[in-house]
Amino acid sequence: LQRVAQVMGADFPDNAIPIDATRDGVHLAGHVSIPSFTRANALQQYAYVNGRPVRDKLIAGAIRGAFADVLPRDRHAVTVLFLSLDPATVDVNVHPAKADVRFRDPGLVRGLIVGAIREALAGAGIRAATTGAAGMMAAFRPGSAPYAHP
Repeated sequence: LQRVAQVMGADFPDNAIPIDATRDGVHLAGHVSIPSFTRANALQQYAYVNGRPVRDKLIAGAIRGAFADVLPRDRHAVTVLFLSLDPATVDVNVHPAKADVRFRDPGLVRGLIVGAIREALAGAGIRAATTGAAGMMAAFRPGSAPYAHP
């Protein structure tokens, strides 16, 4: 995490949640920022596949999807994610710069990323604003009990 702080800034470790999950032979590790520590663009979303830095649409979309319920559309989480998987299940020769990759099972990779990030956010007590909103809206209906803030 110290090395990550050198790249991401000294504030990142205090505002990051660890990620560590495995599914069907694919391992995901790293850190994601809490929803109050975001950027106006996705330039501080770093992803590595088997140690190789990549800029991949599937990974970027999975990160965006995982944070969709807790971040406004114009904000982006700060992330450093490391995917480790069997090299035979990922094609790194998609682009001459080898910055793009193609996964044999993109659904597995996307599901792992979205699930691991959402689980980590929930474990840190972070949930979508809409969770409490339903109860609050119900309290405005005639004859209903007052809203009890969670």
